[in-house]
Amino acid sequence: MRPYEELQHVHDGVGISARRVGELCVHAAFCIGRTRPIAAMLADAGDSDVRSAVMGRIDHCPSGSYSYALERGGETIEADLPQAISVLEEEDGPASALWVTGGVPVTRSDGRPLETRNRMTLCRCGRSGNKPLCDGTHREIGFHE
Repeated sequence: MRPYEELQHVHDGVGISARRVGELCVHAAFCIGRTRPIAAMLADAGDSDVRSAVMGRIDHCPSGSYSYALERGGETIEADLPQAISVLEEEDGPASALWVTGGVPVTRSDGRPLETRNRMTLCRCGRSGNKPLCDGTHREIGFHE
């Protein structure tokens, strides 16, 4: 897999540059929100409340698919997360991905390391088309423990 920086799509708004790597997405829907998706909100990022809301949604993206900087090409801003591995919980119970935070190194079953990231989600159902990363397939197949 190419480095994530090469895979990212960049979307700019006033005072923020949102970056998305679709290959990392677990489809947790924090980017869509209840009202408007991040992409639509960026058009109004000149409003500091909207810009703060975009940052908050990105900070809650469990897979790290979304990240942001304060300007295009700027340094990525990430929450200071502890090194941990836990199970993400869905609304109907813990049947989601393994959530890996804080730059825990992960090695694939073939011995190749994944790019170390602050946040990532790993498949637990065994059916992801993007293994070892979770792609949200667990929802489609009704995976439960």
